[in-house]
This record gives sequence, C-alpha cells and structure tokens, in this order.
Amino acid sequence: MKLLLYGVSGNTVSLEDRDKYLVNEETAAQHLSDLRQYEGVEGIILLTNAFRTEYYLHVDETVFSHGDFLRYLSDYSGKAIGDVILETYSKFNADAIRHLLYVLAGMDSEEEDESEVMKNAEAALEASRKRGDFAGVILEMLFEKAVSFSSQMQSLPSMAPLHKGNIGAVVRTFVNEWQNLENKRFLLAGQDADVSHIAKTLYRMGARHITIANLERKDSESVTGPLNRWAMQLGEQPAKRVFIPVDVHHFLYNLSSCDGIVVASEQFQSVMTEHLSNKIKEIRPYKKKQVMIDLSQSIREEFIKNASMMTAFLPDALLSSETSLPEEEETARKVFEESVELESENFFSWYQTLVDQIFPIQQPIVIETKKIKTYQ
Repeated sequence: MKLLLYGVSGNTVSLEDRDKYLVNEETAAQHLSDLRQYEGVEGIILLTNAFRTEYYLHVDETVFSHGDFLRYLSDYSGKAIGDVILETYSKFNADAIRHLLYVLAGMDSEEEDESEVMKNAEAALEASRKRGDFAGVILEMLFEKAVSFSSQMQSLPSMAPLHKGNIGAVVRTFVNEWQNLENKRFLLAGQDADVSHIAKTLYRMGARHITIANLERKDSESVTGPLNRWAMQLGEQPAKRVFIPVDVHHFLYNLSSCDGIVVASEQFQSVMTEHLSNKIKEIRPYKKKQVMIDLSQSIREEFIKNASMMTAFLPDALLSSETSLPEEEETARKVFEESVELESENFFSWYQTLVDQIFPIQQPIVIETKKIKTYQ
C-alpha cells in the first residue's frame, strides 16, 4: 500500500498550462467517481482551487496503474501524455504527507491565502465523503490531522511571523489574551465559511463552549449542526454540545456573558448599538474583560466605547499588532519545519504499522476504526 500524490500548481507551470487542469465542483465529482473505480485505488481526495489541482490517493501499488492515471489527466486536460508527465509532480508516502502539511499551512505558495486553502481542504474531504466514503479511512485521517496541525501552527503566537491571514490572527489574539481557551466562552456572529472555520480552529485549540448567533435560529443551526457532527466524527465524543445555536432574542445574554466575540456579519450592525451596551450593563453590573473582533467592520463606535472593559479589533489592527523582527521570522520558520518533519514522520510510522497489521490479512479496515482514532 502507498500514499500517492499527483498534482499541478502555479509553482510548477504557467498560468495557461495550470488552467488546463483546473476543475470545478461538477468535474471534481466526476473525477472522484471515475478514479475511485480504478484498480488498486482504496481512497481518493481531490484538493483544488484556482492555484492548484492535487489528487491524493491511497493505492495498492501492486495493481494500480500510474500510466492509466496519467492518461486520464491527459484526456481531461487535452495535453499530450508526455506534457502531463513533465507538468505534474508526484510524491509518495512521507513526502506526500509533508507536502500536504506545507500546503495547508500556507507555506507552499505566497499566492494562496492560508485560511482559504484550509477551507479548500475541508471541502475536499467533505466532497469525498458525500460520494460514499471515497476518501477511505487513511486519507480521511491524513486530511483531518493535516488540517488540525495547520490550525494549531497558525494559531500559535510564536508562529505569527509566518502567517498573515485574518482567521489565524483571530485565534492568536484570543490565545495571546488567555493562553488556555478551555474555560472561555466564545460568541461568533454570522453564518459564512469564516465562522465555521474559526469555530473549528477554536475547538482544536481547546475551546469547548462556542455559541453561533444569527438573527434567526435556523441560520445558526445551519452552522452548528455540521459543526457538532464534525466534532463527533473526530471520535472525541464531547459530553455535551460544544456548538450552540442562538437567535437575536438570546443574543444579549450571550453577548454579556462571553469572553471572546467575533462579528463576521453586517446583520448585527442594527443590533449592536449604544442601547444594547446599556442593556448589558443592566444584566451584568460587574465589569468583565472581553475581546471583540469585528471582521464585518460594521459595529458602531459608540457601542464599543460604551461597553466597559471591552477590547475591540478590526482586521487591519489584528495583523498590525503582530509586527516581527527578521530573526523572529527565521526562528518561527525553523520551528515550523521541525514540527512538519516530526508530524509527517509520526503519521507515516502510524500508517506503516496499520498497513502491516491490516492489509496482509485483508480484513475490512473499518473494524480498526477505534485503533485509528487513538492516533495522536
């Protein structure tokens, strides 16, 4: 068995050539369906965006045909197979793992936003799941581990010199303030992909009480439902729901009691007024230190000024507060590279042990799910 990556990106070919390999949601689904049927393919995930198209496969190398795979790319791109061989890159086992960790941490290209490529990876994993477990247990674990690792790297204050995205800066702001997030309460206002991504990153950093607020409860539930299912899929079985949906009628109480606030939607501009901050003082007569990050850049200044003990940040202020010296960036890069090496080696060692135990005796891999989930 082997972990295999075939890809093409703006790092390796011209824009014109790169575009030949790009896939949209519909064609990506077709590629997954076609390639999953190839002999020897045990799992497949297609990571794609405007900059890269990468096929991650778990294959039985004794029967998998690299030539058939390359001919498939040739037929799709309209390029001669010789050109496909020259323009694509391939990586195996630990090298494929290492590459994925670099990509998801935003360290493979300056053209990709680190938060966007993380969302691309989560979407790629979900697309394979929707096709009927096309990812397989091994690739699912690899992507979950890679996303978790990259989230943690981006969230560590010591890694700030390497990361310039707003999502990582949001969580680093909270970590800088409290170090340990486990007993802190967070309120995220909005329902877009950024809210879901911030919620997952906070969870990975230890937060266990995260409220999602929208004007209507059904909009909040559309976010918390998938989030709670995702937390269950990680195998950690939280004792109670971590992600709580609320509507505007419960917004005031949650706003007054939480520690960290992220406003990612303009819909709360008409709600978060000076009048609301006065109501908070009535509900909570004591002073409470809170940190609010206004990604929507729509909250009125009088609300912030009237909310005692509240420290507020706009997106530009998040990043400008993280200036670093060249030697700090060099140190952060060394720590990152060492962490990637350790993470890739640990995962590949775990993978080899699993393959040795399971595949020679041809037992269904699903029976080892409990063992797989214990991987740290």
